[in-house]
Amino acid sequence: MTKTRAARSGAGVAAPPAGGGSAGGGGGGGGGGIIIGITLTPAAPVTLTSKFRGVSFDKKDRRWRAQFTNKSKSTCLGSFDTEEGAARAYDRAMMWCKAHEVERHGGIVLNFPEEEGDEVDAELKDMSLADLVKKLRRRGGRKHKHVNSTSTSKY
Repeated sequence: MTKTRAARSGAGVAAPPAGGGSAGGGGGGGGGGIIIGITLTPAAPVTLTSKFRGVSFDKKDRRWRAQFTNKSKSTCLGSFDTEEGAARAYDRAMMWCKAHEVERHGGIVLNFPEEEGDEVDAELKDMSLADLVKKLRRRGGRKHKHVNSTSTSKY
């Protein structure tokens, strides 16, 4: 049995056998001339990948997320409304790595050309990674959910 495009996409519609006869193969009542098709109309195009390094689209939040890896640990830099905002947060983290002379697999690669120069290096040199991440997450604009530990419930 061949499947139509709709069946491959998960709609569950199958085309009848090629001969047009019944499934048993032995002549008889004509059974299978109707092909049910579903027209697939694409929704607004949402790409889950980004053209920028260190940026991906979070389907659940419907926002762009920036993250990078430091010492084999992935660090989320926050969620942003725009892809470019997330890419700039990633660049800021890479400039922090450059200022602190952190060895990275693949080197330090920026999404945008380095514009600010020495004043950024001086500012980032005095900042810890935790402070940088906190600052970038605030810039993203959405607070992360925290578990409330003061609950009085037993369960």
